[in-house]
Amino acid sequence: MLDFFRDIFSPFFNMSKEEFKKACYFSMAFFFVLFTYALLRPSINSIFLSRHGGIKTPYVLLYSSISLLLFISYFNKAIVKMGALGIFNSCSFLFGSLFLMGLTFQNYLGDAFLAYFFYVLKEVYIVLLVHGLISFSNSYYNIKTAKSLLGPLGAIGSLGGILGGLLLSNFVPVLGTRFFVILSSILIFVPPIFLKLAKFPNSIGPVVKTKFDSPFESIGGVKAYVLLICLVVAISQFCIGVATYKFDLYVTDFFPLKDQKTAYMAKIFTTITTATFFFQIFLTPVLLKYVSLRALQLFFPLFFTVMAVVEIILGGQFILLPSVGFILYKAFDYSLFSSSKEILYYHLTGLQKFGAKYFADMFSYRFSKGLVALLLIFLGQKMSLAFLGLIFLIFWGICVILLFRIQSKIKSH
Repeated sequence: MLDFFRDIFSPFFNMSKEEFKKACYFSMAFFFVLFTYALLRPSINSIFLSRHGGIKTPYVLLYSSISLLLFISYFNKAIVKMGALGIFNSCSFLFGSLFLMGLTFQNYLGDAFLAYFFYVLKEVYIVLLVHGLISFSNSYYNIKTAKSLLGPLGAIGSLGGILGGLLLSNFVPVLGTRFFVILSSILIFVPPIFLKLAKFPNSIGPVVKTKFDSPFESIGGVKAYVLLICLVVAISQFCIGVATYKFDLYVTDFFPLKDQKTAYMAKIFTTITTATFFFQIFLTPVLLKYVSLRALQLFFPLFFTVMAVVEIILGGQFILLPSVGFILYKAFDYSLFSSSKEILYYHLTGLQKFGAKYFADMFSYRFSKGLVALLLIFLGQKMSLAFLGLIFLIFWGICVILLFRIQSKIKSH
């Protein structure tokens, strides 16, 4: 068994001392991003649900999507000059400052506005920071090393989420939700420190000479491949968006007090990150090495289809179903689905990786959440969305099949 795992993680063990040190610093940056998010997400969600209720979740998700698209449009141009690390550091400083400013001027802004403001900031900053780190990783490490490192790196990040969730759920009844919003706002400034200590070369990921003016322009020759990745990401987020909405309604109905909501959501998110941690350590590296990406990507629509059928059959008979569904969706999304999806970008070159990731994991990711928000606003019926979800799941499977047909053509060239 020991030899089995040593073989899987061999690229990691074979690193030079300098590269190993860089990987450790990079892991600590990822750890603190998710540790901070584990403190901030339940706290902000609780503030929003206490002030506006779960029925307003689709609206704030729509506003979040629009805000992220504005940031992406700017960073698409800025990355050529600032580089991936420059973008990451700027985002950390900007969003940490905005959270602290919101807390400072809370009396002037009002609780109703601040609940929306914080929720939008929370949704935007985590996408930019997490995918900023992963984009840089995709450019720095080769595909063989990535298959071994994605799992452990994700597990270290999940460990940050676990510890943050445990800290929050145990101490929020004593210290209160506001304290943890302040603490997490300060901790947002920490990850850039570790990236500075890592001393990554400026020629990888940051400013690179290119004939293209932006990452978006660089993907012109692989539009079909990138489009199908975008569709796979969008459909997965449609399913998760519906699960999130149902979970928010459940929390709103069953936990009347704000700190109760915070504590319960902290436990749920800790369960998610714990499952993610074990998936990333024991499942992801093994499957990435021994199972084809095509088989892995086809597994997800099949799994979510089973979940949708179970939901339709049980309906309201199982009161914890929204929480169980939310946990399963998120755990797979943060572990095996995310890691296997990252390998898809390794069939692209240079600036294309950044352009494809901008479109798929930022633009398409949030656009799909905005679309889900609109559907929830106008439909709002759980069972209607469950049946609609089945149609999208079939489409998901078709997209995966087409995606790997196009990928084989890219490989041949």
